[in-house]
Order: sequence, then structure tokens, then C-alpha cells
Amino acid sequence: MKLLGISTDDLHNPPMVRAFVMRLATLLVGIAIAMIVGYWLATGQNFYLTCFVAVLVVVLVAFGMQRKAWILIPLTFLLTGGIGKLPIPLAPRDLGVLLATTSYVAYRVLSQENLRPKPHVLDLLVGLNVIYLAFNLVKNPVGFLIFGSQSIGGRPVVNICIALLAYWVIIRLPDTVTSVSRIPYYVLISATVVSGLSLLLYVVPSLTPAVSSWYAGLDNSAYINMIQGEHGIQRLKGLVTFGFQLFLVLCAHYSPATLFDPRRGRFYAMVLATICILVAGFRNFLLWAMAAVGIGGWLHRRWRELVLAGFVGALLIALLAFGQGRFYQLPETIQRSLAFIPGRWSEAVVADAEDSSTWRFKLWKDVIEWRLIKDWWLGDGFGANLEDAIATYGGGKGNYREWIILSGGFHSGPLTTIRYVGICGMVLLYLLSISAAFYSYRCVNECRGTPLFPVAIYFAIQLIWGPVHYTLVFGGYDGYLPELLFYVACLRLLFRMSDELKQNAVAKTRPAPAQSIASALA
Repeated sequence: MKLLGISTDDLHNPPMVRAFVMRLATLLVGIAIAMIVGYWLATGQNFYLTCFVAVLVVVLVAFGMQRKAWILIPLTFLLTGGIGKLPIPLAPRDLGVLLATTSYVAYRVLSQENLRPKPHVLDLLVGLNVIYLAFNLVKNPVGFLIFGSQSIGGRPVVNICIALLAYWVIIRLPDTVTSVSRIPYYVLISATVVSGLSLLLYVVPSLTPAVSSWYAGLDNSAYINMIQGEHGIQRLKGLVTFGFQLFLVLCAHYSPATLFDPRRGRFYAMVLATICILVAGFRNFLLWAMAAVGIGGWLHRRWRELVLAGFVGALLIALLAFGQGRFYQLPETIQRSLAFIPGRWSEAVVADAEDSSTWRFKLWKDVIEWRLIKDWWLGDGFGANLEDAIATYGGGKGNYREWIILSGGFHSGPLTTIRYVGICGMVLLYLLSISAAFYSYRCVNECRGTPLFPVAIYFAIQLIWGPVHYTLVFGGYDGYLPELLFYVACLRLLFRMSDELKQNAVAKTRPAPAQSIASALA
């Protein structure tokens, strides 16, 4: 007679007894869970069902994906909008990082493997920034409106904490070169999701309320124009995410001159990426794309091809600008992206571009003249005082500029950094970003000739141009630091994987130990 696969004769065997107990316990737990879930379904207790599903997902990811769970971080990296149906509007990126962290903890509990990487100077610089930020939060505490805090606007602190968890997991959990080499494609998938949803809302604006109730952070300008009856420049802002990421992937994998060869498929991929950037109407992203071509060619060491690509690219942009208003009329959103180049642009585009620049220059001037930053050395912290927010927006009289002044998002990397963490924090941030740029170049040289070479260039482009763009073009401390932590974590990961590749190569080339005399005579 057998019960749960165990006969009565096996009851005298301790291992079989333990197996019997485990099977019986699993059966009883399964029956209990089925009965409880059935009761919740019958009584309509949706809250408990939601909690059960959440716990089930966590358990399946933690024990199912194990060391592959880190892939959730780049897969959700660009999905930063809040999920409205959750009790707390966490973003998919938050959930991806938390699931990966849970999986890491579960793997460390069940495995005796040492996952601690070698210390690096970048870890020290990250630690200094974190310690200073903690000091700043003690000096300038910030909370959340839903918790009744007097100082509101603590979301940047949550984003930075999430980025630190991602940093902790990424430098430890990945274990295969193949999966690490695919990181740019994982990020491109999240960019495709964001741009695809934004394009859907542009084509069918009436879907905006329904989609936004599930996922926030998408471009809803088409819906606003439909409601208000405005007919300004129709920019497809959401497409820039996909176009920019696709451009980075192309510049990382291919030398620049080959991108302009119409006989290759990569040329048409570059055209698609360029169109997505142009129709979004962002001048700074077009500048980013031009920098990506230049830095990518430099890192590929194709100097001759880089000069040729630069000449061809500049010629194409010049011809595009020269023909505008003379031989053809480009859409206004594309004209806006090219408006920094001399040309016959429409009056509406010129006015819109000049207003945007003038507005920012005046804002920066007012920040300095009106002394809107109280503590220039240590910063004023994140967020704003609740009473000031109520006074500003009481009766719905507040506008976007007033909120920018109140919250500190001055559309300038250095000014936002000084506003939040002061000059001391800005020095630490630049120390980390410039060091990361230097080490990214070293990483590219170490990964040259390996499958990690393209992904090393992918991050090096962003780490080298990032501080320049952040300082001279556009940036915000609350968004730049979490992204920088992710890039630095991936850079640390590439150094570790490169070292492992070198060790494996040395082990393969090492001669086999000589046989003993006894074995040779046998």
C-alpha cells in the first residue's frame, strides 16, 4: 500500500519519512490556500485577493527566476509612471527593482555562494553621495501629502532609494556574459512600451483617461488639445524615448560610417530613430544623437569613418535646413527640433523655440536675483512646504512657473543640484559623474574584442556626454542621480564580467598538469 508515493515499508527509512512529511505538508498547505482563496472569491474580498496575488508573484519571481531576476531592472528602467490602480502609485520600475531585490535576498538565503564583488573607487564615491544625501534629509526633512506631512514632494528620495537597491543587485546578481550583453535591448523594450502607449494616445486621444488611470507619465498633450480646442505645434513627445534608445543601440553596436550606408538594414533603423527624435520636437535630444555618433565613433576607433560620418551627417542636416521654406515645408514639430540651425523656419516655430529659451533664461536669472535658494552651500532639500503650496495654488490660481519655483525644478542641472543639496552636494555629484566617465572609457578598452564591447560603448556614451549635457543643456538632480546610479552599477558589472572572461581565458590556455610517473607507466 502506498500513500503519496511512499509504501509502509519505507517508513523505517528516515529520508523517505522526511520526503513523506514534505509531500503531506505541501498537500495540506495547498488545500488550505485553495479553501481560503475560494472563500475570498465567494465573499468578494478583493483586497485580500490582491494581496494574495502580489505575494504569489513575489514568491514565483524570487524562487523561479533566481539569478535572472535582475533582468527586471533594465526591462522596467524607463517605465517610471505610477500605476494608478495600486494603493500606493508605485511605478513599474519600482516594482521591478523590488522584485529583483527580493529574489537576490532569497538566493542569498538558499545559496552559500559569495556574491560580493571586489571593492571599487566608484563604490566609495556612491557611498559619499549617499551619506551626504542622508545628512541633507536630516537637515531638510521631506515627506508625502498622503501621510499628512508638512513638507511634501518626497518622490525623488524614493527614486534614489530604488536606484540604490538596483545598484546593490546589479553589481552582484548577474552571472552570464550573454544576458549582460543584452542590457541595451532590455532597455529598448521598455522604451518601445512607453513610446507605443504615447503614440496610441496621440492617435486616439479619447483613450487618455482610461490609459492614464492605469499608467501615468505618458504624453497627454493631444488629449488636452482636443479638450481645449487648441491647435498649436503638435509634438509627438513620447516617441523620443524609443528614438533615442534605438540611436544609442545603433551607435554602440556599429561604427558611425556604416550607419549611413543605405545597403544595410542599420541605415533604415537609424532613419527611424532620427524621425522619432525629430517629430518629438526636442532640440536637446537631437544634440544628444549627434553626440552619440561622435562619441560612438571615437570609442570604436574608426577615426576616418568618424570624420566621414560627421561630414555626411552635417551635410544632411544642412541640406534639410536649407531646403526648408525654399523647396519644401517640414512639419512644425520637426522644424522645432532643427530651429537652433539657421534656416527659414515658420514664425510659430521660431516664436515657440525663443519663448522656451527666454523663459528658462529669465527663470535662472530670477532664481539668482530673488535669492530663491536660501542655503547655497548645503541646499534647501527636496519638495516644498505644504502651507506655501496651498497659498500658491489656493483657488486654482497657480501656474507651472510658480510650481517650478516652489519645488526647485529649475530646468538646469547645476541650479537644481544647488537647490536640493547645495554646492557641497554638487561637488560630490560631479566627482562621481566625471569619475564614471573616465572609468567608462577604461571599461570600453578592457571589453574590446569581447561580447561586452557594444554594451560598454552603450553606457560609455551616456556617462561621457551626460555631465556635459547636464551642465550646459538640460538636467535635474532628482532625475539625473537615479539614472547615474543605474549606469554606474552597470559599469561596475561590466568590469566584473570582463575580469571573469579574462580568468576563463587564462584557465583555458593554461597547460594541463603533467601526469605522475605512476599513471604514465600504468
